[in-house]
Amino acid sequence: NIPTYRASSMYMSAHGFSVNDVAQVNSDCYHFVDAIRQEFPDYKKNIFLIGPVGPKNDAYDASTILSVQESQNYHAIQIEALAAMKIDLLSMATMPSVTEALGCAQQASQTGIPYTIGFIVNEQSQILDGTYLYDAIDTIDNSVLGDPPLCYLFFCTHPSVAKQVLSDWHKEYARIKGIKANGSCKSVTELAASNQALADPPSQFAATIVELAEQFDWHMLGGCCGTSGSHLQTIAEFLSK
Repeated sequence: NIPTYRASSMYMSAHGFSVNDVAQVNSDCYHFVDAIRQEFPDYKKNIFLIGPVGPKNDAYDASTILSVQESQNYHAIQIEALAAMKIDLLSMATMPSVTEALGCAQQASQTGIPYTIGFIVNEQSQILDGTYLYDAIDTIDNSVLGDPPLCYLFFCTHPSVAKQVLSDWHKEYARIKGIKANGSCKSVTELAASNQALADPPSQFAATIVELAEQFDWHMLGGCCGTSGSHLQTIAEFLSK
């Protein structure tokens, strides 16, 4: 029954952080990136600033799962700090469980700022806690008390895996509007143990992503583990053809 913000504040204090610390870090990051945006006055209206919110624990490990309330309590301060910056979009990234994602959604839905939820997905169409992706989307869309997510994204997932998942179509997949893709098709366990960046050649990587974007009307495309500026540049070049 502890109010969300107070509960989150208590957690931060117990771990050596204050509410002001969290707000300051997020504010500094926002102003740093916004300054870069201001360097392009003729184009800045097309540059959107996204505030990422990652999981409390290891994104590749769902062995410690937060309840919905624990998640909302924990993530409240950062979400509120980012919302205060009037960012363009909140991005809940690499959420390992439905409950942690839903807790974030409950908090984000109160800010009035659009938000997305990104899941790591395996070849069996499951997020890391074992929930099928279509069930995760359905649960969140029908449980969040405020505004539902703007859309869902594949995060930290290779394009070939996303393609395989979507080959077994469920109506909930229409809510997916993009991917932040790993460069390598290796499992998250293999990637976590690797001591070097692993990625497909940029042209191969970009071709698969753009194919998916055109087939499923995606609007958010990017690179995650192993990718480089060359991978992103090649996506842009493919899209401009």
